[in-house]
Formats: sequence, structure tokens, C-alpha cells
Amino acid sequence: MSTPALILAAGKGSRMGTPKALMNSGKEPWWQTQLSRLHDARIESIWVLSPEVHTIIGAGSLAPSNIVLSDSARPMFASICAGIDSLRARPPRGIYILPIDVPASRDHMLWHVLQTSSQPATPTFHGKRGHPIYLPWSWITSMLDPVLSRTTDLDSLRLDELLKPSALEIPVNDPSIACNLNTPEDFRRFLESPASDPHA
Repeated sequence: MSTPALILAAGKGSRMGTPKALMNSGKEPWWQTQLSRLHDARIESIWVLSPEVHTIIGAGSLAPSNIVLSDSARPMFASICAGIDSLRARPPRGIYILPIDVPASRDHMLWHVLQTSSQPATPTFHGKRGHPIYLPWSWITSMLDPVLSRTTDLDSLRLDELLKPSALEIPVNDPSIACNLNTPEDFRRFLESPASDPHA
């Protein structure tokens, strides 16, 4: 994998009422919709799931082919670390970070523009930051790993805080990058919007 996306889907989805990967889009579970969107953008992915969600998704022909397990009781940063650790034997040039509740952009060039940066990069739409976040592997080894090595409480760390000194903001023309599907109402609005159309 040259630049895989870590899909963070280990959370309990308390406000949604279900793990967000399992949200029903009307035709299929949300994780299948996200896989389709990633396929449209030609982006490989590594899915960080809780054991509970992994059991439901299973290992069928439609399931993600690359899965890493993380504890649903731990913060999102633990899932990021689990995904990174799964790549250490054969590090890619960089990775994208995409929470499951942010619709994956179908625009391959949007993803490509982010990875041309030599530093972490965050897309923005009309000044609002979103996802995917791009992390060069060189930043992981030079900046993130030293923090991890001297921190005993990893659950207190937040990626957005670690990125503040170095992240580059890149304006893009895709409102989905700043869309967070936190509640059933958020999800309903998204499904009724043009951005949810697979041919948009």
C-alpha cells in the first residue's frame, strides 16, 4: 500500500444509537457505502474495528480485506495507534486518517493533492477543517513516535492537538470532507443531500 486510509470504526456510536459502521443507509450498511466511496476514489483502506463490529461485518466477500481490532472503550487515538502499528513492518509513504462518520470523498485528486505535502495536511471547505487527514510516514517517525515513547497515558492524546504546530490546510471543493454524521438526524440530512448520491 502506497498511501492507505485508516478507517476509524471502533467506536460505540453512543449518540447514533449504534456503531456508526452499522448505520443503515436504506439500501446497505454504512460500511459498505464507505467502501464503495473509497473504491470510487481508488483508495486502499485499513479498517480499525471493535471486536463486536468485526463479528457483525464478518469475513464475507463484501467485508473489508484489511482489518485491525481496537477497543471500543478507548478514545479514537488508540485506534489511530493500532492502525499505525499494523503498518510498521512495511511502512507506506504516508497514511490518511478517516473517521467512519465522515463520508469518504470520491474525488481521487482530492486525496492525491493532500499526499503531495511533505507535512501533515488537512482539507478545508469554506474555511472548515475536515477529513481525510494526511500523515507522511516521516512525520510519524520524527514527531509522533517520540511523543508516544515518552507518554504513559496514550488515551489522553489527541491527533488534532499534536498536529497544531505543523498541519497544512488545503482548500478543496467537496463539502463532504467537513460532514460529521454524529446523530440520526445528521445521517438523515446527509442521505437527503446531493453529496450522498453515488453518481454525484
